[in-house]
Amino acid sequence: MPIDGDNVIDQTFQAGSPAPAVVGFDGGPQRMPITVDMTGSFHSIFSLIDRAESLPRLIRVASVRINRQPDPDDRPIPKLRATISLEAIYKAQTSAVKDQ
Repeated sequence: MPIDGDNVIDQTFQAGSPAPAVVGFDGGPQRMPITVDMTGSFHSIFSLIDRAESLPRLIRVASVRINRQPDPDDRPIPKLRATISLEAIYKAQTSAVKDQ
């Protein structure tokens, strides 16, 4: 989402470490956790989640936390702070080494 100062005031993305997508099943699909911290309107927060779910790969929304922020400028659009935890699910690449 573009940072325009009204709908999106701030956003940061942080990727975590890959881990098995299914607990206790090391040979299967992997998950890459991504945390998005965002300040903006409800519409922009919802739009980011909608875009993530519309990607051609499997994205799991793990959690969403939204809080209203005090706004000294008294904007007509309430300023919200959101932390969105996503997980990109993918098949791990195996590196096969053949004996020569």
